[in-house]
Amino acid sequence: MDIGMIQRGIFQRKEAHPDFKDSYDAVVVGLGTAGTEAALCAAAFGLKTLGVEKQIAMGGQSTIGCVWFQGKGPAPAPNPADVLKNHHTTFPIQRMSIPERMVLYEREADEVGLDLSYETFVVGVYLEDHCVKGVRLCRNGIVCDIAARIVMDCTGNGSVARMAGCRMILGRKFDHGQAAISKAILQEKRGGQRPRYGFFRDNPVCSAQEYSNIIERISRKWPALWNARASRVLLEAAIPGMREEGHVETEEFVTLRDCLAGKPVQRPIFHTFEPLDLVRIDEDWAFEDEDVQTWKALCGLLCFGFFASLPYGTLLPKNIDSLLVPSKHFGVAHDAGSGIRMMADMRKTGIAAACATVLSIRMGVPLRNVPYDRLKKMLDTCGVTVFPRKREISLWSSRGTPLKPFSNEEIITALKQDVTPPDSWIYRAKNGPRERAAYAYGSVWTANFRRSPEERKFLAEMLFSEMEKKGRFAGNFAVALGLLGDRRACPVLRGIVSKPGAANPDGCDPVIPDAYPNRIKALCLLGRLGDREAISLLRDLVLDDAQRFTADLPVNGKQKKTRDQYRFDALSFALFSLVSLLRQYPDSKVLDTLLAWKRQPFVLPAGRDQYDCAPMLKRILDSLSS
Repeated sequence: MDIGMIQRGIFQRKEAHPDFKDSYDAVVVGLGTAGTEAALCAAAFGLKTLGVEKQIAMGGQSTIGCVWFQGKGPAPAPNPADVLKNHHTTFPIQRMSIPERMVLYEREADEVGLDLSYETFVVGVYLEDHCVKGVRLCRNGIVCDIAARIVMDCTGNGSVARMAGCRMILGRKFDHGQAAISKAILQEKRGGQRPRYGFFRDNPVCSAQEYSNIIERISRKWPALWNARASRVLLEAAIPGMREEGHVETEEFVTLRDCLAGKPVQRPIFHTFEPLDLVRIDEDWAFEDEDVQTWKALCGLLCFGFFASLPYGTLLPKNIDSLLVPSKHFGVAHDAGSGIRMMADMRKTGIAAACATVLSIRMGVPLRNVPYDRLKKMLDTCGVTVFPRKREISLWSSRGTPLKPFSNEEIITALKQDVTPPDSWIYRAKNGPRERAAYAYGSVWTANFRRSPEERKFLAEMLFSEMEKKGRFAGNFAVALGLLGDRRACPVLRGIVSKPGAANPDGCDPVIPDAYPNRIKALCLLGRLGDREAISLLRDLVLDDAQRFTADLPVNGKQKKTRDQYRFDALSFALFSLVSLLRQYPDSKVLDTLLAWKRQPFVLPAGRDQYDCAPMLKRILDSLSS
């Protein structure tokens, strides 16, 4: 038998001779939102279960993390015995206060016979070939080996999976950047108790030491109160809100494109409808993968949600047996995982993992061979497989009339206006002109993988006809045509970049307060469309540091943009497009010019905390210089 460990950030596997002090059917590591459900559910089904948690309570973000939203109505007063029978399916625990929730978890743990070990760390995983056989625990400096038939890694960061040798996929492709870190406090005001969040800049490619330093800085910083006159602090979070800490490579891996394309899912364990809530406080959308760029910057679907079905394979790490990975590090990509990480979904991953564990042990089959019909029956009983009300891209909020799929004519009508993005706060969205314009762009984009070639061609002809009319809305239709991948949009997009604003002879780029400018969208699309003629325009924009390009754009307003933030957006999209175009059409003179620009010192403060983003911009050119 071997033991897998992480030493100085590197996976090490060594021969070992464990001295198992106890043996369990299931060991659940990490008793956060997913782990609490997994441990309680497994124990309730009769498995001898051990819950391991490095903190001093169960619940994670839903308790000591202070992430709690009270229901609008008064909390009911249920019979505690009824609650403890099966709280995760019969009682809305989101209506309970944090102390009540913590007490409930402890009482249920006692009722179902769940063994708990707080302030305990897993420091090693025992393996026989590719099968997990147990874990090494450390508490108060004392090491203890525990045998387990199945281990559930519910840590949220995949730390147990890493020790088992699983491959981790970190953040976005460019620099492995992940969602921002937050810290919450619970405050009381006249309307009840509410959490308040402070967001902090992440450092996605940092060392373990720098990561530790980030956590220390967050712990010392205090988020401002929403309403200082009517509030008092009740509780400060004991743990930071780590929205994303990598994803385990699993048997099945779900991307945002899979969700939007309606890719058929075999063996679904739950369904959800969530917003693309990727918190990037530097708003560096150009550095994100293409679908996130499109959702956030080109379409402006800020307050919209998407439907997803998650297959059983997202809980099964590749090439490792007797290990499950529920919680936010399960098998979803960075883009989809920015939405599929909410508490309700994480609870479902924990319940699904517990049900699979029960069947695997009772039937004596590997986790991969658990019969899905039996699994689905258990999940149905637990209420996990219920479909959400919305199953297409739609407003996440329930305010206003629900949007239905647009016809081509409705798309054209929605884009004949000065387009400004909807409110980014998902609860404020309603079915108004701004939301309809964003939805129209989204309808055009998703036509690439939801409509037939003939239908896309017909839509493209309608958009092209409107674009050819020039005038105030031509830029909107050029962006829409570009989203369809139609190169006929390039002349108008080039014209917007070369002569933006009032200088545009066709009036295609009006300066609109509160809009995300079409000229910046054009920078992105010209690279995607492979427009060779745009290379010189983009080069000149970069050499000017986007000064003239952004000079007339309105600052602050709804977008809360500073001049430097506009410059950062423009330069980042222009540089990524240049990299793409120069790979297709190599030009040594342009490359030398850009590398000379890269060597020049300059500072560009941008983002929420006004960090110097110039090093990020220069890093874009590294792939060309190498």
